[in-house]
Amino acid sequence: MSARTPAVPESVDDQQSAEVAVINDEALLAKFAEMAVMIPADIGGGVEDILAKILSATTWDQLDEPWETSEVDDILGKTLRITSVVRRPSTFKGGLGMFVIVKLLDPRTSKEYVKTTGSISVVAQLARAYAMGVTAMTVQWCRAERPSENGFYPQHLKVIDATIPEPANA
Repeated sequence: MSARTPAVPESVDDQQSAEVAVINDEALLAKFAEMAVMIPADIGGGVEDILAKILSATTWDQLDEPWETSEVDDILGKTLRITSVVRRPSTFKGGLGMFVIVKLLDPRTSKEYVKTTGSISVVAQLARAYAMGVTAMTVQWCRAERPSENGFYPQHLKVIDATIPEPANA
């Protein structure tokens, strides 16, 4: 019997790549891709948003805020309004080929949050919302209490409320 190699935590990119690898249904993957590209692309590359955030800093510890986007600990359990979602290409080999930038607003405090994710569940929820014509959505960003086998905590959005406009001829 050979010695077992100790488990090494995967990076978020490796985890997301593994999620894609388990989708064997090509028709399902094609449907997902079709909906995912409905999410508007971030054609500006985010440079202007980064510069605006830096120039609006009022303290030294706010100077790196444009790059502090991925952790979700600060929003777990909060009811937030999604104010925008854009997709960006990802060059991570074996991943979705894209990730999304989600801007959220806490209506009680007016605090804004920016989160990036390539999580299949979250991207799929947002893609389906776009496909359904959802124009506004209030959510709670959820993370599992226990890690999956690979040591990561799966995430999803709990949808609290959403708005779909009535058809013009209704």
